[in-house]
Amino acid sequence: MKRLNSSILILITNFCLGQNTVLNTWAFHEHKDTNVFISIGAIDRTVQSDISAGRWFDGTTKRSFVGAFDLRDRELLNISYSTPKAEIGFSTDLTSFHNRNIGGDEFNALLRGLYTNDTLIIGNLEDTRFSQVSHNIKFTRKLGHTIAQIIISGHQVNAFQNSFIEGQIIKNGEIYEGRYTGNSFRLNNQLSYLGTVEDQLERNLTWGDSVRITTIVNTPLTPSIGFRLVHRPTEFTEFQLLVSGLSNMNERTLIYQSDSVNFQCIPTGIPTYNLFAEEEILTLNNQFEYRRNRLTESDSSVSMNVIPFKTYLAYRVQIEPLLFLNFSGGYEKILNTEYYIVNFLAERKYQNHLHLQMGISNYIYNQAIKPNLSAGIRSKISERLTLMAYTSAAISIPFLSYDSVPRWTNRYHLSATLQYQLL
Repeated sequence: MKRLNSSILILITNFCLGQNTVLNTWAFHEHKDTNVFISIGAIDRTVQSDISAGRWFDGTTKRSFVGAFDLRDRELLNISYSTPKAEIGFSTDLTSFHNRNIGGDEFNALLRGLYTNDTLIIGNLEDTRFSQVSHNIKFTRKLGHTIAQIIISGHQVNAFQNSFIEGQIIKNGEIYEGRYTGNSFRLNNQLSYLGTVEDQLERNLTWGDSVRITTIVNTPLTPSIGFRLVHRPTEFTEFQLLVSGLSNMNERTLIYQSDSVNFQCIPTGIPTYNLFAEEEILTLNNQFEYRRNRLTESDSSVSMNVIPFKTYLAYRVQIEPLLFLNFSGGYEKILNTEYYIVNFLAERKYQNHLHLQMGISNYIYNQAIKPNLSAGIRSKISERLTLMAYTSAAISIPFLSYDSVPRWTNRYHLSATLQYQLL
């Protein structure tokens, strides 16, 4: 019985340690009584590039195409009522997403100032910023060797902007001359914090959206469905499958804007990617000429699926009373960005309330395989309060932001939460 209780406790840990299995939040609970659980302050953030971080700040690239994204999931509320045989839970979370795609020539010219024949033709430069609030109801049935869960969700888009630039920038001695068209599709256009099309010319990869409740009060819910299956054929093995975000494409009315932009400046040593920062414009004074003309502004009906989709398959085996091995693989897609994750981890119980995991986590993004060390911890701080944290990029965790990670790394990831047991 003692061994069984330990196995159950570590099994709960395995569900809570983020992308090392199939979920970033508390999935469900197994215990012999009835209880209520609340998660506090859960956050999951991933910044991933298909080139090393150092290339974005002090290097060039030989790739014909470069991509990077910043994905943040924050739980605003997560509460569940659990019995030994069934569980019902409700959660509300905010997803913020920033994705940038840039051609190799544009990357080397805009970020490093390396122009071919002093001319940059801009044709592969796209930036997407998106956020939404999701409300989820989870129904779980615990049936001996098998556990089944249905997830019914409603999603409200908080903000959306997809922008791209077409044109050219000419470097004539110390003078830069730009002539291009900036195009954007927007939802909730009054939110100025989405930024301008010119923000693509900066090198900053991160963007954190804030909760604007007034923007979603009257926004309709877009439904989706998901499910989780857990099967334990023996006392020492387990298979798990998760699919979430199943939904049809939906037509949305977006605001389309097209602006003609012309500028001429003498940067006096200021990199091209800083030309549009407000403080740099003030520094340039009369050495900067900028003209923008609105060409088109209209409503446009666009079919797109804004609901993030993910599917994971995991296998777990107990090889010793206190040692477990975990294998998992999955696929995630948000808007037009997609990537695969493959993990191998070892899990060890050291005390009654302390569990650690170590292993290797691989992201396959834009046909680039990016491995990193992974680590997880679950510790009971008090009788009712439990801390969980996990990272698929353990090398980057000592650094406060993606901008400061070691130059050869490609990813920053952290998932952390507190859970409080009410009864």
